[in-house]
Amino acid sequence: MLSSAHRRDREGRAPGRWLHPAGADGSGRRPGSADPRVSGGIAAARRGPARLLERFRASIGDAWTWRTEVPVSPDALERRAIDAMLVRPPHRVGVEAVTRILDVQAQIRSILLKQSVAQIPRMVLVLADTRHNRSALVDGAPTISPAFPLAHRALMRELRLGQLPSANGIAFV
Repeated sequence: MLSSAHRRDREGRAPGRWLHPAGADGSGRRPGSADPRVSGGIAAARRGPARLLERFRASIGDAWTWRTEVPVSPDALERRAIDAMLVRPPHRVGVEAVTRILDVQAQIRSILLKQSVAQIPRMVLVLADTRHNRSALVDGAPTISPAFPLAHRALMRELRLGQLPSANGIAFV
């Protein structure tokens, strides 16, 4: 005789941990949990960038239409998304929010790859204005400067005027 837990499993009502004992990605975590050390999983991990985007949006005004979590491509197998897209026809500007720079090369490479695949003329890297991030920018200047040459003030001025930024840029909020 099967236990009630196994009966439920056979009837398709089992909790996710029985269906994927090692996690769908082999991590050992339940689906939907970004990191076992972070309370709240993925939702908690995305709160910081969401707050950065809100502050950035307030700082540039109403010159642009906002879209969030914009797919990188129409391909259903492509799961990446751009945090936000600023639209003012015919211009589009991608926005990626980063609360803490951890691996400059990997983070910049990921953002530039999204820009290339999505064919977006400009990207804005929105960073939390912290001592750590400013120090990481200095340390990572050889990687960051060529990819995001437009300084904060020039970038913000162009965006507030509703102009396509002259280059990729970094905004601190």
